[in-house]
Amino acid sequence: MKTNLIKSLFLGFSLLLFIFPSISYAQFNPTKILRGPDPTTVTTNFVDIKYVAHLNGANTVKWSFSDLSKLASFTVMVSEDDSNYSDYKDISNTPTSNISKVFTAYLDDFNGSSRFIRLRANYGDGTFEDSESREVLFYGSKKTEISTWPNPVMEEVQIGDISELVTDLIIYDQHGSIKRTEGINPYQESKSLNIASFKTGFYHFILLDENGRIVQSKRIFKQ
Repeated sequence: MKTNLIKSLFLGFSLLLFIFPSISYAQFNPTKILRGPDPTTVTTNFVDIKYVAHLNGANTVKWSFSDLSKLASFTVMVSEDDSNYSDYKDISNTPTSNISKVFTAYLDDFNGSSRFIRLRANYGDGTFEDSESREVLFYGSKKTEISTWPNPVMEEVQIGDISELVTDLIIYDQHGSIKRTEGINPYQESKSLNIASFKTGFYHFILLDENGRIVQSKRIFKQ
């Protein structure tokens, strides 16, 4: 009798633990349930998503997909707040590279701003699967600016407030040609560069993370 009572209490308690966390989650995280694409459709079929920054303010997103058997197409979706997504571009189910099975999409309408990007895989039967969303910073975004001094500069320029996400620095001239690349220590908050050999003109400092995404940027003038 006592054993049965203990079992009943244990089962009842377990049922409460199972039900109430779900209710609590829905109440305290409505955006996780209601935002844009349904999180239950998020898939692990998207592989190695990378964003490559361009000086003209565009980004190229590259990705692979592990299961192409029923795939009809992809859709690149964008949002300003990670809640309300709209379709931006449709991509065919034919990889850009048949060898590596890589797909690409060119994002060129958001210069000077940031957007949340999500990829959707569309299947022939009307179902779909989504990637995780990611905030992408486009060149010129106020969120990305670093501090530099002096500016204008003649020889030595100091770069400060470097994000811990930064792994690489690329310096472009005003014509879009790469003048120098530098590796950045992730714990290096500032860096000194000698650009005395550079010609007079504007230069763009682009700081990237390990996935090639813009983390920070700044334009300086070399006297």
